[in-house]
Amino acid sequence: MKPIRIPKAPGQKGYTLIEVAVVIVLIGVILLLAVPRVQDTVTSDRMRSAVRNLAGAARALRAEAVREQVDHFLHIDLDRRAVWNTRDDMTAEVRTERRSQARPLPSGVRIVDVALTDEGKKNQGEVVIRFFSQGYVQPAAIHLTDDGDRAMTLILQPFLSTFEVKDSSVDVWQKSR
Repeated sequence: MKPIRIPKAPGQKGYTLIEVAVVIVLIGVILLLAVPRVQDTVTSDRMRSAVRNLAGAARALRAEAVREQVDHFLHIDLDRRAVWNTRDDMTAEVRTERRSQARPLPSGVRIVDVALTDEGKKNQGEVVIRFFSQGYVQPAAIHLTDDGDRAMTLILQPFLSTFEVKDSSVDVWQKSR
């Protein structure tokens, strides 16, 4: 079997070194501009994912508290970067089991502090946010950050059915501890 040969057009020899260098420089400039934006998008997605997960858990806890007529609690371990929930009518063993099954925050995302109206800001240890069977929640502001020093705030208002998300760290209550 004979190899197939493709004939070249007259005068066609290939690319010059300058043409190849220009293409490489252009690709380098495009990558230089695109990589930080892609990195910000990935980081932002982790932050937004963490906020969505917290807001979803809060929404579900509020609905369950009203439906079951039992107070529910959202536990946030600031040191372990983990979140879990319990109910008022759980035994100590079940609460311990729930704590051991805590969901970690996405990598690179951490909760800086949680501001509670009656307890002030807490930036270490465990924070508990209460969801009452009457349908309201203990007012709180959850401040999150990532490795790139970006910040977001999830605000839990006591009587609103939605939660407010800010793309920065917002001090809602001035009392600090």
